[in-house]
Amino acid sequence: MPENNGEGFEELVKKRQDLGDKLKKLEKKKETAKEKIYLKVKTDYEKRLEDINRAIKEQASFAEERVSKLQEEEEVLKEKRESYADRVAELKLRFELGEFEEAEYDDILEEEEKKLGEIDKSLDNIKDEIVSMEGLIKEKKNEKLEVAEEVKAKEIDEEVTEEKLPEAAEVEREKAEEKEEEERVNVQEK
Repeated sequence: MPENNGEGFEELVKKRQDLGDKLKKLEKKKETAKEKIYLKVKTDYEKRLEDINRAIKEQASFAEERVSKLQEEEEVLKEKRESYADRVAELKLRFELGEFEEAEYDDILEEEEKKLGEIDKSLDNIKDEIVSMEGLIKEKKNEKLEVAEEVKAKEIDEEVTEEKLPEAAEVEREKAEEKEEEERVNVQEK
């Protein structure tokens, strides 16, 4: 199972960004690099990027499962906390009514408040972990959004390229006609 800490995830995100940057730089050097070397490096980077994306996805899936379990634990602890808080309130009322001696009341109250403190600490830990896991989930959603945006941008680029091709051909045809016309004029002048 993947690590359940944010540091490992953040490191993966950083590595993914770094590889993306390197792939962009590599693409700029495509014309000046040997094709064989270019393809080797590109394949290596793409494989690494694929592995990193898989690890990010695994951690994000783990995070979704973990958040669900943590939320269940949180609900159980909240109910338990409410039960102890009610016991403390009842204890205070009974003491005020004279049902307990002060020493006995202090001992029981201390024990109940200690249990409340432990529950509060557990609740805080769970809330912190939920926030951390939700960060992983958010990153997964952002990644999906980025991929969708990249695909859409690529489709738009392809559409624009397809639209420009006929225009470019038309411009070239017009230039060729102008050149032919100039040649005819030059031939006639001679």
